[in-house]
Amino acid sequence: MKRTALLTFCFFSLALTDRAADNLGVLGRRPKWSVLEHYQETITRDEFADLINDVYCTHGFAPDLIEINSDTARILTNRQSQSVFTLRFAKNDTSRNPVPRLWHPAKSLPRRKADKPLSGLRIALDPGHLGGKWAKMEER
Repeated sequence: MKRTALLTFCFFSLALTDRAADNLGVLGRRPKWSVLEHYQETITRDEFADLINDVYCTHGFAPDLIEINSDTARILTNRQSQSVFTLRFAKNDTSRNPVPRLWHPAKSLPRRKADKPLSGLRIALDPGHLGGKWAKMEER
């Protein structure tokens, strides 16, 4: 999983900072900020800042949404209650935690019946990729 997955989750979730408990819409759910706990100390401060400034928010962002300090990033999760998520940075490249794998590779799955090879599986479809100037966000 790419480190940008962490930032992608943050930025899709920031749309809810006014009313974080509400759903995005009929197909969306509120962000699960606790999932980010798995990413503590997986990214350095410089890498995080570079991705935000050079990939995700090239025209800047409101300083009350994300506060980048030397050891942490404080991310506003609810504007009304002023709740924040604090992401701890790795001190350097050698001290960073491995990025967790929150999915199972196909090789680790049990053998399936030939007549129902997808029984019991959850399948995620990737609807496509952004192109043009947005390709940088996808590291292409």
